[in-house]
Amino acid sequence: MLDFIIDSDRKILSFINREQKENIKEIYMQNEVTLLEERMDTLESLVRAYNKYLSSLDTIINNNSSFQLNNIMKTLTELTVVLTIPTITYGFWRINLKLPFQGVLYGSLLVMVLLQSFPKNLF
Repeated sequence: MLDFIIDSDRKILSFINREQKENIKEIYMQNEVTLLEERMDTLESLVRAYNKYLSSLDTIINNNSSFQLNNIMKTLTELTVVLTIPTITYGFWRINLKLPFQGVLYGSLLVMVLLQSFPKNLF
């Protein structure tokens, strides 16, 4: 919006400079035009500063949302890893094959204890 206002004011100034400068004989009007040009330069520098600030603010917001998304994905990955082990164990014990310790009351617990007793480099 500030860009639009500055563009319209710049067009007015260019019109004054182009068409009316020769007709302005009074020193008062020439001083007013000069003052208006100085104000336009100040406004342009202010708009450039605001644009730079808004651009950096946009970058900060994007970085923050990316950080939050990364934390969510990390949590979901950890949850997936934790839930994969019970899913594999449940699927192993529910297949339609005769398995060792299937008829034993604490068969799944016995299999887990046996798996823990094996060396870690086998798996």
